[in-house]
Amino acid sequence: MEQGEFAGYDGLGLAELVRSGQVTARELAQAAIATADALEPELDAMVEIFHEDVEKMPQDLKPEGAFGGVPFIIKDCVLMMEGKPVLNGSRLCVGMTAPYDTELMTRFRQAGVTVIGMSKCPEFGYCATTEPVVSSPVHNPWKRGHSPGGSSGGSAAAVSAGYVPIAHGNDGGGSIRIPASCCGLVGLKPTRGRNPLGPDLGEALFGMSCEGILSRTVRDTAMMLECTGRPGVGDPYEISRPEDGFFRNLDKAPGRLRVAVAPAPSWAPPPEPEVAAAVKKVASQLEALGHSVAEAEPAFDADRLSEAISAAWVAGETAWIKATAAAAGRQPGPETLERVMWNVYREGIKLNAVETLQTVLAGFNAACRSVAPFFQSYDVLLTPTVAKTPRPHGELDQNADLSAREWWDVLFAYIPYTPLFNVTGQPAISLPLGMSREGVPIGVQLAAGFGQEDLLLRLARQLEEALPWRGRHPGVSAWSRAD
Repeated sequence: MEQGEFAGYDGLGLAELVRSGQVTARELAQAAIATADALEPELDAMVEIFHEDVEKMPQDLKPEGAFGGVPFIIKDCVLMMEGKPVLNGSRLCVGMTAPYDTELMTRFRQAGVTVIGMSKCPEFGYCATTEPVVSSPVHNPWKRGHSPGGSSGGSAAAVSAGYVPIAHGNDGGGSIRIPASCCGLVGLKPTRGRNPLGPDLGEALFGMSCEGILSRTVRDTAMMLECTGRPGVGDPYEISRPEDGFFRNLDKAPGRLRVAVAPAPSWAPPPEPEVAAAVKKVASQLEALGHSVAEAEPAFDADRLSEAISAAWVAGETAWIKATAAAAGRQPGPETLERVMWNVYREGIKLNAVETLQTVLAGFNAACRSVAPFFQSYDVLLTPTVAKTPRPHGELDQNADLSAREWWDVLFAYIPYTPLFNVTGQPAISLPLGMSREGVPIGVQLAAGFGQEDLLLRLARQLEEALPWRGRHPGVSAWSRAD
C-alpha cells in the first residue's frame, strides 16, 4: 500500500480493509513505518520506530477488535508498553524500560492496534510544546520550525502528517487538546476516571490528568473511547457509561442544545484576533444548525485556581521525579533535568504538605462548585482551545531559568482555556474548525457536563459534517509526498 493511499483512510477505514482481506495488518504496519521513515528527517516526532517488531509480524495475522490491524503510536509519558523505553522526555530516564503493560496499553492491544513506535514529549509532560533537551524539537507539519503543541506534540505531529491515523496522548492541563489545535486534529480529554491509569496510579496530578488519543476523525475518537472507557479493577472511581455507549448513536443529531460562547473568556488574557474569530464562526454555524447560542461563561476565582494548579503541578512533578530518580539510580540535578524542572523539583521538596494540600484541594473544590452550576443552564461551552497560533521553536523554553510559578505564568498566557476542565473533570474536545491567514490550524474547544462525552461527540460529529476538515493536509505529510 502506497503512502498516499494509506493516509487516505481513518483508523476504522483501515480496520475494515483488514477485515475484508484487502490488506494485511503487516502490510499496513509496513506502510506506516515507510511513511514515518520518509518524514522523520523533517518532523523528528519519534523517540523510536519499532522496525523489528513489524518485521516479525506474521503475514497472516488477523487481529481482533474495532481497530484490528490499525497502526498506532504511543506517547512516551505515563502509559507503558512492556520492554519499550520509558524516557518521559528526560535525561533522568535514559536507559529505562517498561517492566509491564499499563492497563490502558492492555486496552489498546484489545482494540487491535499495531504499535509501530513511540512519540516524543517534553520533559515529564510539563510544557505546551514538545522540544525536549534529551533529543530535539518536534516540528509542526503545517509549519516547520514551529511548535506542534504539547505535551502530546509528537503524537499530534505524527497523526497530522499521516504516519498513523490515531495515536495515544494524555492531558493534565490541555496536553491532548493543545497539540490537536496546533496540528489540525480531533483531541478529546475524557471525563475524569473514564480511562484507566492503573496499575501504578489511581489518579494523577490530583485528578487533573486523563488518558486518551488524537485522531483525524470524530468517529475514530468515539470508537476508541468505546474500547477503552471503562474502569479497571481497583480503580478509585467508576463513572456511568451512556446506555448506548459513545459510538452507536454518533450520527444521531444531539437535539437543540443550549450553547454558551466565550470567544475571549474573561478569566484570561484575550486570544489573538484570528483565534477569537474562529470561535465566532463556529458559534454562527451552531446557530445555523438550530442550537440556542448566547455569549456566556462560568464565573470562578481565576487567581485562586491558577495558584492551586501551579501548586498541584509542582507537587505532582516533584513526586514523579523523585520516584523516577530512585528507579533510574540517578540524582535529580542540572545534568539530568532541564532548568525549569530542576527549579520545580528544588521548590517541590521544600513544600509544606499541609499548606500545599489545602491550596490544591480547596482551590479545586471551589472551582468545581462554581463551574458545575453553569452546566445546568447550558449544555455546552464553546471557547478557543489555545490563545495563540503555533509558536516558533524556543518561545516556550523549558530550559529557561524560571521559578515554578514563573513557568506556570508563561504557560497560562498561552494555554489559559484548557486547564479549567482538567480541574473540574469535565470532558472537553478540540476540533480543527479554523485556519489562520498563514495556513496553520486553529482549534476550538467544546466542553460539556461531567460524564457527557456522548453528547460532546455527537455535537462534534455534527460540526465535522457542517464544517469538514478532512481535505486539509499539512505541507510535510504523506499527502504532499503523494502529490
